[in-house]
Amino acid sequence: YILARVLEVDVVSFFRTDAVSISKGMRSVTRRGAGEKESTARYDLELLCAELSAKKMVPSLNRVTATSIEDVDGLRAHEGEEFLYVLSGQVVIHTEFYTPTLLEEGDSMYFDSNMAHAYVSSGDEPAEIIVVAAVET
Repeated sequence: YILARVLEVDVVSFFRTDAVSISKGMRSVTRRGAGEKESTARYDLELLCAELSAKKMVPSLNRVTATSIEDVDGLRAHEGEEFLYVLSGQVVIHTEFYTPTLLEEGDSMYFDSNMAHAYVSSGDEPAEIIVVAAVET
């Protein structure tokens, strides 16, 4: 998100060169498993509806594999707001201003993503979460 902000481009542009700008009446559908995929130390990410650029929201399906803050190299912040919903497993949300919060299947959280944060799985299996990042334009 930081690099996209500095370059004044949509984060989706790093994954797709054929992205279409949003205009009145546009829509996007992502079929199961067909999103743009990326793996990081923090999670395996599937960008949803990635063919639309200049969106105000960036939805993704994340498989959280990290189990400690050390695994993800600490907390990170980016401009905007973030919403997450736990589909399966357990995830602990670490933030710079609050004690770690355990979220279980069906739980959700909304927060200011300018506050440094990180997600880690706390169960026996990786957690699956939906994340919607609202980016400031």
